[in-house]
Amino acid sequence: MNLEQFRLIMFFIVLTAVLGICFLLIKPFFYILAWSIIITVIAYPLYKRLLKKINNPSLCSLLTCIVISIIVIIPLIFVFAYGIKEGIIAINYLHDSIKAFKLTTYTDLATIKPIKNIYILLDDYINFFNIDFKSRLVERVEQLSSFFVGQSINIAKHTVGGSIQLAIIMLTTYFLLKDIRKLVDMVKTFIPLDDNHTTILINKVGETIYTTVYVTIIVAITQGTLGGLAFWFLGLPSPILWGIVMAVFCLIPLLGHPFVWVPAAIFLVLKGIYWKAIVLTLWGLFVLGLIDNVIRTVLIGARTRLHPLIVFFSVLGGVFLIGPLGLLLGPVVIVIAFFLLEILKLKLVNNAKT
Repeated sequence: MNLEQFRLIMFFIVLTAVLGICFLLIKPFFYILAWSIIITVIAYPLYKRLLKKINNPSLCSLLTCIVISIIVIIPLIFVFAYGIKEGIIAINYLHDSIKAFKLTTYTDLATIKPIKNIYILLDDYINFFNIDFKSRLVERVEQLSSFFVGQSINIAKHTVGGSIQLAIIMLTTYFLLKDIRKLVDMVKTFIPLDDNHTTILINKVGETIYTTVYVTIIVAITQGTLGGLAFWFLGLPSPILWGIVMAVFCLIPLLGHPFVWVPAAIFLVLKGIYWKAIVLTLWGLFVLGLIDNVIRTVLIGARTRLHPLIVFFSVLGGVFLIGPLGLLLGPVVIVIAFFLLEILKLKLVNNAKT
């Protein structure tokens, strides 16, 4: 081994160590950087339009961040806080109602013929008639109420931390927008593809992020509208308001529409209005629940030219792997993988011909 080879090996060892340390430094801020990049991609058209009228990148970037905060982030915070507040009020109302009034018991349910037949079949295993339904119901509602109160306290505790993270995200977005051309050029130099393929890849990633975000908004609006219509049809109070709240919660993976319609269904059961509770439950499970996967997979698949089944597993797998952020990054990773496979296929074909 000569001196030049030794220096080259040492260079890569030092480079690997430094990159590893950089990864550890950036790892705690992965979600902040990822959300900043996503917001930057979504907000870039607005920034570009402002830049044509105001030839000042810093000012245009600042105005774009302000508009995003006003239009999207601030309303989300207020609606989410309102939903938590109303949820706690609803649980407390149910708790008080159970203690104040004589609600439906298992014996009352046995008057319904289909349920009575089920009771007779299961009577050898479970004695429904000796179950103190009211006490158990009070216990469960108290647990649910404690959970919501605890969650509201946790939200209050993390308000400061969340505000700081939000400020960092918007600050990062500001600099990403202001220096986006320099950053894209820098990224291109480290992508091991020719200029044409690199440009196509970056465009595909941007288009996938656009599509995923806009499809998520479309799905949320659709679910909120259908949920509000269900509330209106069943005569539940404030259908427009709860439709809006449902739409906002649908933007939050792993939370979504059940946060609104499940308590409403429980309320209807406690009131003894079984058919409405059944209709609302079926509507929530089979309409609101399935429409997410159907619309998301079809629209994203059509835009990215991927099979809907691949899109479905990329979204679902992304959510399970990295949480809510996977909803957006899952399809992006799949698009990058298929694009690289296409390039590999072309290279293999060209090599076979030569």
